[in-house]
Amino acid sequence: MLGTLGLQSSYAASEADCQRIIDGILVKVASKHDNRSYNPVIRMKDVKEAALVEKFQLFVACCSNISEQEHPLVGCLKEYRFENHETRNVVGSSAKPDGVFYYQNHITETFSNIHVIVEAKKQPCGIRISNQSLGQMTHYAQMVWESQPTRLFVPAIFLNGALMDVLLFARSGYWRVSLGSFACDTAKNYMAARRTLLDSLSRLFFLLCQPSEKFGHFVDASSIPCFLKFGGTKSDSSVSVANTPGDDCVSIESRIGRE
Repeated sequence: MLGTLGLQSSYAASEADCQRIIDGILVKVASKHDNRSYNPVIRMKDVKEAALVEKFQLFVACCSNISEQEHPLVGCLKEYRFENHETRNVVGSSAKPDGVFYYQNHITETFSNIHVIVEAKKQPCGIRISNQSLGQMTHYAQMVWESQPTRLFVPAIFLNGALMDVLLFARSGYWRVSLGSFACDTAKNYMAARRTLLDSLSRLFFLLCQPSEKFGHFVDASSIPCFLKFGGTKSDSSVSVANTPGDDCVSIESRIGRE
């Protein structure tokens, strides 16, 4: 799936489409209660880490108001809700990831409802991610696994300055792919960067439009339910959470352990 990010996710648009879509984002506002619009120009040498996360949050909020006629992949932002957690804990923990994407259909904001983790660093680190940043994201991924015992993969978006990388954590390691940039450092650069911004936007949308089962979150199981109930037919199977045992149930506690 990650291998297709740079190949299949880019929306095939003409230069006129690039200008229309990107310029269209700039006139969107975050919400009816927040009339701020997104400005992709950011002076990286002057910005602080908190401002970088806020910039990304505003970017996502404004993008969520794009219609599917304006961009075919935008419907994905209806499935997830971004929240800034720099100054407040995720409920039920002491963790403060810079931001997370929650599932929209969940009310509580706990690690059992997190789909994507977002972590930011002001200065681009280049090819090598610092041990501190990697350790933070790995710790948050572990907390997701502890709260979602059936989850196989945990994606994290690393804001590497104005660049976006996605790290897909698995039990045995992680993969890293560049999504491109969501901002540029001068207005002059922006005028020449519409295509780059649109490609980055398309890759981000492509990542977020993948159904949760692509990341192993095929059933909404927390650490409380004890059983998975399987049903359906070979061509139309189903799985759900059960609190009591049955002939068609498998205990979550008896799942194969991973080192």
